[in-house]
Order: sequence, then structure tokens, then C-alpha cells
Amino acid sequence: MSLSYLRLTRHSLRTQRRTLLVWVVAIFLLGLLTVTVWPSMKDNDALSSFSEGLPPDLAASLGMTDMTTPSGYLMGNLYAMLVPLLLAVAGIATVSSSVSRDEYDGRLEVLFTFAVSRATILLARLTAACLLVLGTSLALFAAVVVGRQFFEVDVPWRGLLAITLVTLLFAVFHACLTYGFAACGAPPAVSLGVPLVVLVGGYMLRSLAPLVEGTDDLRRLSPWEWALAEDPLAGDVSGGGLLLLVLLAVVAVVIGTVVVVRRDVHAP
Repeated sequence: MSLSYLRLTRHSLRTQRRTLLVWVVAIFLLGLLTVTVWPSMKDNDALSSFSEGLPPDLAASLGMTDMTTPSGYLMGNLYAMLVPLLLAVAGIATVSSSVSRDEYDGRLEVLFTFAVSRATILLARLTAACLLVLGTSLALFAAVVVGRQFFEVDVPWRGLLAITLVTLLFAVFHACLTYGFAACGAPPAVSLGVPLVVLVGGYMLRSLAPLVEGTDDLRRLSPWEWALAEDPLAGDVSGGGLLLLVLLAVVAVVIGTVVVVRRDVHAP
């Protein structure tokens, strides 16, 4: 690991420190608000009745199979949709802005004239974006730990660690996908839009495919299914799905890095 790479990563983190602070505070408050509501909701029969009224496949994709337990409550209100969505959006937006937007605005053109490889510069920015997602993920972890101590949110440590890892890898996958497009020279609208389509389309595919006869197998194409096919908050992790996320993320990074060192840089 080169000294230049570490310095560039540190510089990228410094330039994004306000963004990181906003994300960390926002996700911590979201998690804390969710866990503080649990004591007043655990005996509410309306939650159970609502989840029981949903089709089983739809309830599973929304994380609403059992809203009467702390794990089921957190899965339905945080981890089944909201947290993976927010973390992935943070990764996508940060990478698109720091790579594609900076190139098309001419800021990368100056950096590429320095005695540092293009790959080192862009990989440092990707690393900084992933560290931003990691910090945000740890903030949510801390909020749930507070809830576990003070608000009767009794979730197992193994499950809490598992769901934190799963949602983190899910977000990093989308950040790496964005990097692949941005490093290949895609304009900001494409490097931002395509991963967002994958993110939202993947969720819709996982949620709606089981409701349409003959299309249930299509949900296997969704990154949401790869990450959340099992119940990570209960300690059940889909090893094959996570491996697929990691492999495709690596492929996107490798392709983007190979292309960026060979192509012409866009000039504003």
C-alpha cells in the first residue's frame, strides 16, 4: 500500500468530513428514534395484525414477518429496506461526485498530471467513500447498542453484527458499481443513475416478483435477495449471496481501474 494512496485517501476523507458528519448524525438519530419507540409498540396488536394481513412473500421482503419481537421490529423498520437503501445511496452519491463529477468539472484533470497513477487517485477516492459508508453503518450499530441497553431491544449480538456486515457489503457493492461506470468515463448522470436504477429496481424485483405468477425466480437476480435472502438479524447469513456481491464489486473495480489508465480524460 503506497504512501501516496494513504495520503490521497486521507485528503478525500477531509474534504468529505461534513458529508460524513451529516450522514453519521442522521443515521444515529434514525436508529435511536426507532429503538426508543419499541417499548410503546411491543404490545400493540395493530402491528401484528398488519403484518399478518400481508401476502407471506411480500411480508418477508418487507421484513414484516414478525413485528412483535425486537428483531422483527428492527428488521421491518430499519434493516429490510430503509438502512440498505440509505447506505447504498450514500455510497453511490459519494463515488459519483468524487470521481465522475470531478472529472467532468475538470478537477481530476489537474490531479492526473501529478506523479501519481490515475488508479491510485481513483482507488483512494473509492476507499474514502467506503469508509464514509462504514462510519455511517457503525453509527447505526451504536444506536441499536444504546437501545439494547436502555430500551429493551433485546437482539442477539451475533445477529446485530451480521446485519451490520450485510448492509455494509450491500452498500459497498453499489459504491463499487458506481466506481466502475465513473472510472470508465461515464458522465455523472449515468454513473449516478444506473446504480440507482439497479438499487431501486432490485428492490422492486425482490418485492414484486413473488406476487406475479411464474416470476418468483426473478428475485434471484436482485442484489437485495443476495444480501437479505436469509434473516441476518437472527444470525442467518446467505454466504453465497454475499460472495456474489463481493465478486461483482471486485469485477467492477478491476474493470474501471484497467479502463481509466488507458482512456482519455474528459476535458470540460
